[in-house]
Amino acid sequence: HPLQSAADVEAYFARLTALGSALDQETDRIRHDAGLGVILPEFTLATTIAQLQTLRQSSPERTPMIAPAIQRAAAAGLGDIGERAGRIFSETITPALSRQIAALEALRNKAGNTAGVWALPDGADYYGAAVRSNTTSSMPPAELHQLGLRLVADLSAQLDRSLRSQ
Repeated sequence: HPLQSAADVEAYFARLTALGSALDQETDRIRHDAGLGVILPEFTLATTIAQLQTLRQSSPERTPMIAPAIQRAAAAGLGDIGERAGRIFSETITPALSRQIAALEALRNKAGNTAGVWALPDGADYYGAAVRSNTTSSMPPAELHQLGLRLVADLSAQLDRSLRSQ
């Protein structure tokens, strides 16, 4: 985010404030998805919760979302924005982080330990759609995977022959 004018600083504060709403929207999505049976694996929940707790407990002026902005604003002669940014963090972002942590904690006893989407409701269909979307191939995922394995084996063999010849 550029911080070269007072208007830039105000825009930064507006976006920082909006982060609380964005976190709450994401928390609502997490609850919605959980209602459909789509829950992150327990090990991912544990990692995410720990990261959110670390962020929530951080001193606002040391968070990656605020510390660089404080430095850029000061370097641009725009004053010390740390106090207001810290207040936004404490009053808006921290409570939203707490709500998200609580929502994730509530899912821990329902979470499994399988990381693949195939373990989720309609997971195989979701995976197939994701493969089509990311590869533009209409080939079934298992067939595409086998093709990939053959290509890697062929390329590895070519590399081995080339290295041996050198």
